[in-house]
Amino acid sequence: MKTFRVIFLFSFWILTSCESNEKLNIVHKTTGPVNINCYLIWGEKSKEAALIDVGAPIDTLLNIIEENDLTLKYFLFTHSHFDHIVELPNVISKYPEGKVVMHELDYRDIFTRVEWAEENLGDEFRSALEANPEIKKIFDFEPDSFRKPDIFINEDQILKLG
Repeated sequence: MKTFRVIFLFSFWILTSCESNEKLNIVHKTTGPVNINCYLIWGEKSKEAALIDVGAPIDTLLNIIEENDLTLKYFLFTHSHFDHIVELPNVISKYPEGKVVMHELDYRDIFTRVEWAEENLGDEFRSALEANPEIKKIFDFEPDSFRKPDIFINEDQILKLG
């Protein structure tokens, strides 16, 4: 499954760039208490953008969207760990037109993660983690706050910017 996700992201960048003949800008931001990699990709001419893995506050990337008058077309998720998705409800309230894109199996996994953590993390370990307010936010994430994906990504599916 991880290979598919990496191939999906690589294919998204290459196919988008090749198909539209448009220069793509890519900005990387490491964010959150466990250093999640978040990306903003946008077409220079079309001004259409995608955010990948919105797991923590990404003010820098949101500022770039505003400064460049970008239209946020997609929210893409490499997988459904809470540290990769927890900030979506906040960001999507600012950009409700953006389509949430994720594999269907990952979407279903969102609803089992809390149960898994309760069964597999000891109380002492979890308490130590939750002492950090940013990590506590991850543990307090309500799966029902995550908007159902608009697009369930499948193999060989192409998403376009521009």
